[in-house]
Amino acid sequence: LPITASQDTFTYRSSKFIRRHWIGVASVSLIALVLIAGIVTTTWQARAARRAQARAETIGSFLQNMLGSAAPEAKGLDVKVKDVLADASARARVELMDDPEALAQVLITLGRTYGSLSLYGQAENELREAVAVSEKANGPDHPTTSEGLALLGITLAYEFKFDEGEAVSRRAVELERRLHPAGHENLGYALFGYASNMIQKGDAAAALPAAQEASDVIKQMLGEKHPYYLATLNQIALTNNSLGNTDEAERIYRQTLSRADASDARHRIFIAQAAGWLSQILIRKERFDETEALLERSESIYRDLTGDSNSNIAYVKLQLGKVHIHGRAFDRAAGELRESLDMFSAALPPENAFVIQTKTALGIALTRAGKSAEAERYLREAQSSAAKTLPPGNALRAEIESTLGECLTARGQFAEAETLLTGARVAEESETTSTSQTAYETKRRLSALYKAWNRPVEPSKY
Repeated sequence: LPITASQDTFTYRSSKFIRRHWIGVASVSLIALVLIAGIVTTTWQARAARRAQARAETIGSFLQNMLGSAAPEAKGLDVKVKDVLADASARARVELMDDPEALAQVLITLGRTYGSLSLYGQAENELREAVAVSEKANGPDHPTTSEGLALLGITLAYEFKFDEGEAVSRRAVELERRLHPAGHENLGYALFGYASNMIQKGDAAAALPAAQEASDVIKQMLGEKHPYYLATLNQIALTNNSLGNTDEAERIYRQTLSRADASDARHRIFIAQAAGWLSQILIRKERFDETEALLERSESIYRDLTGDSNSNIAYVKLQLGKVHIHGRAFDRAAGELRESLDMFSAALPPENAFVIQTKTALGIALTRAGKSAEAERYLREAQSSAAKTLPPGNALRAEIESTLGECLTARGQFAEAETLLTGARVAEESETTSTSQTAYETKRRLSALYKAWNRPVEPSKY
């Protein structure tokens, strides 16, 4: 019944109703809140999905246009991939400037593609900007930022910028572990980059566990048939070889070659890598016939994929030169090594280990081909470059001095040759290199020196 003590308002009646039926009201309110929250979440997710779809369409449209620009009517029949990429890089910065996330992802795609072509300078430029754009748009702890860092770390390792590369890769690993505790393929890339940089720094012991974890992550996320899994196998083998585990390294390289599907173009670059790096082991084991066949296969693949002049082919030429030296085809060896040196010198500084190794091998070939004056010039250059970057007693420095000793013996400069060879022998007979091939070569060279110098020595010494 109505009461007259207070006004009969909606608020008054509602409060009385809620007190009498509070359980039902609470249940209905809870259901209403859940429905509202669901509607808000669904709406937000739908908007996010629409944004993601729109971004994917933007990226897809841009990449389609990029490929379309390579059509014969656009650029003629002789268009090169790197020209298409350069054009796309310039256009992306203009056409996608209003969508920084799309721009960052396109730059990552371009950087990854440049890297696959061994164009590491261009890859570095694209990936650095991708990271900068993503950090500005998304912040430092974003998946796109992390992906860019992971790929940048790998690129810096291939450019021998291993100090910066280690720091970048370490940051990417830490970020990926936070972003994806259950694992992600980008964690595999980050670990791969870290291992690559540690190998370049000469710390194979630190590289091995990272290389093995990278392989496990890639296998889990992408499967054993994915080409990136083959890349991780090659890296584990390379690391084992650096640690002196040559039999294990050989086993893993052969595993890569057996797993790779020769009909799958994506696998060919890793076939070339495994064949080239396996040849280095087989040269030391003096299995030259198999080595030459592997190197020719590797060179053919690299030429098809990356053109006729790059550091990959230079490495193959270096190994071929060593094979021909062992086969006593010294002029042929010198020809391979000159090509190798031209390619390495175009891409790397004189102090780089590959440049130094190639000059040293060329010095051997020329000396034994009867061209010791020309050989001395290359060996002096190698000696000077090594002295700037490598500590005394280093194995490569000892090898250069030993080789230069052989060259000077051929030139009749016996006193300096003796100084170089005895110094090399002391370095090579350290605990880690006493059974090396280079130590044997130095003893042989000392014996030849004293014979040419007409200085009798106890034969058992050398």
